[in-house]
Amino acid sequence: MSQAVAVGHPFMVFSGLPTEVKEACIQVAESEEFVVINNRCSKLGEWRRLSKALQQEEMAVKSGMPFDRRKILESKRLCLMRHIIQEEQYEDRDLALDLEKGFSLVGEVPRSNVLPEKLLPATITTRDLTQNAKKANLALRYMTRSSGSEDLDQKLWEKTQLEVSKGWLAGPIDWDCLPDDATVSRRFPLDQSGKVRPIDDLKQSQVNATVTSFEQATVDGPDVISAFAIFFMRCLQAAGKNTDLLGRSLDLASAYRQLAISDDSLKHSFLSVYSPQSKKAELFSQIALPFGSRTAVNAFIRCARFLQWVSARCLKLPVSCYFDDFVVFSTPGLANNTQAALCLMLDILGWDFGREGLRAMKSHDWLWPLVFSLIFLDVPTECLRYATLKSESKRPPNCLIRFWLLVLWIKRVR
Repeated sequence: MSQAVAVGHPFMVFSGLPTEVKEACIQVAESEEFVVINNRCSKLGEWRRLSKALQQEEMAVKSGMPFDRRKILESKRLCLMRHIIQEEQYEDRDLALDLEKGFSLVGEVPRSNVLPEKLLPATITTRDLTQNAKKANLALRYMTRSSGSEDLDQKLWEKTQLEVSKGWLAGPIDWDCLPDDATVSRRFPLDQSGKVRPIDDLKQSQVNATVTSFEQATVDGPDVISAFAIFFMRCLQAAGKNTDLLGRSLDLASAYRQLAISDDSLKHSFLSVYSPQSKKAELFSQIALPFGSRTAVNAFIRCARFLQWVSARCLKLPVSCYFDDFVVFSTPGLANNTQAALCLMLDILGWDFGREGLRAMKSHDWLWPLVFSLIFLDVPTECLRYATLKSESKRPPNCLIRFWLLVLWIKRVR
């Protein structure tokens, strides 16, 4: 019992909070606002000047890429990213190079040295995949049929055509042009509250079965976001400052589609899509990373963790990372600067993000992430109350209802 008391309550432990985010919280809390603002302006100004100086080198790198990959990565400042990684000694040394060459859909996932280790071995080899490809592709072609809903079929086809117009897909392609060792995956529609999400089933085609990963793609869930806010408030309290916080969220637009597939994996990127016009399966080739790929998850999280690290380390702007959503807390006096600095950082590095509607950060909004918003009240007792996202259902998720009741119970017994 005495050992348990010495360890303390788990609510007091911030085990999931990255070190750089903690240090940024401490520095913001202990510094005057003008010092924080000047540091951010100085660093962002330095990166803008450096980006211009590296423009010729950037053009040379892009000119060596195939046209389709260059279109996907057109906005990315790869040379600036490489410079920041080297200058600031970020541990994922090869991230800029991997981003430049594109990410493989099969085989071993490159180690980042920043994500926690976890081995998930492949169940088949890439050789097994290609040996059986011709027969599997023929079977899958004739398995690609209508979903049973003309509306879903039409919306899926329109989404596919939109991706072609954006350079994420190429096609339609003649099935006779399909290489014998290529792999085709089926695309089908998923209805999500009236919105159709295209699902690329790389599991059925066994592309995902060839993947061996050595690291776990982790994200900052609600527990880490809560710990982030509490830790920040404690830092402010220790510095004798007001503990009021504003929270906002920002998400990267079309997250995986901002990354490209490597040249050697293009033969495994084909899609079979049902066409409501021709009433048969049409063939497309993916250029941007697909949502259904195992390797795409690790690739994107590596990039997201880099952006989180750079924001906290270089700009003293603490932010959490939940897949493509970045949640940031700020004191009221720094709120506008925090928003502007984060947006400018993403602009300089060439990452597209949501700028309109609920996805965009607005100067007087509370935090509206994917499925919930956090409103922090009763700072002295560090209790949290959860409010829900204004969704069509108007109902909070069950896990948040349970958490809210738990928090209110804890407050009562304390």
